[in-house]
Amino acid sequence: EFRTRFFEPLLAALQKCARPGRNGHEVEHMESEVQRIGLTNFGYMYAREAFRELGFQSRLHNEAAPQWVAHARLLARKHTEEWRIPGTENIVAVVSYELHYRGQVLRQEPKVVTNGWAEGVHNEVKAMLRAVDARGWSCESYSQRVALLELLEAARSQFGDGCVPELSGWLRIYDSHHTSVTGLAIFCQFRRQAPQVDIE
Repeated sequence: EFRTRFFEPLLAALQKCARPGRNGHEVEHMESEVQRIGLTNFGYMYAREAFRELGFQSRLHNEAAPQWVAHARLLARKHTEEWRIPGTENIVAVVSYELHYRGQVLRQEPKVVTNGWAEGVHNEVKAMLRAVDARGWSCESYSQRVALLELLEAARSQFGDGCVPELSGWLRIYDSHHTSVTGLAIFCQFRRQAPQVDIE
C-alpha cells in the first residue's frame, strides 16, 4: 500500500519536475502533490530507489561505498563531532563538483555545508530552488538547498547569468542523513535547471 498510495504518485510528480523546462507548472504540481500526499520522508530504502528512478547515481544498500563517499562521511563526522538524533540543525551536506561551460571549468573540492540562509546568494538564484514540505514548514535553510544555491551562484558569477542550462560536468553530494522528500524535490529542481550535470 505504501508504494501505490505514497511512493509512486510522489515519484511521478518528482520525475515531471526534473524534466528541463522553462515554465513552472511542473514545479507547482510537484509542490501540490507533496502537500496532498503528506509524506515528508521515503525512508532509507525507498529514498535510494527514488534517487535511481529519478536518474541520479545512488548505490544500492548492499554495494560498497565509493572512496569519495567515505571521505565525505569522514568530513561530516568531523564537523558534527558527536552523534546526535538527526535534526535540521545537525544534518550537513558535503559537496564537490566540476562544472564545464564553453571551455571553462569551475571546481569545488569537498566541503561541508551546514544549514543556513545561503548568505551572498542573490534572490533570483534562491527562487530557482523552491523549498517544498508536506507540513508547510520553511525548509529554505536545509543544507542540500544551501549547497546547490551556492553552486548556482558560483557558476553564474564565473560564467554569466545565462550559463545554467548549458552547464555540464558532475556534482557529488553526501547527506549525513538519508534525504527527505524536500531534498529530493530540490535535486529535481536543480536537474530541471541544469540537465547536463550528473548528480551522484
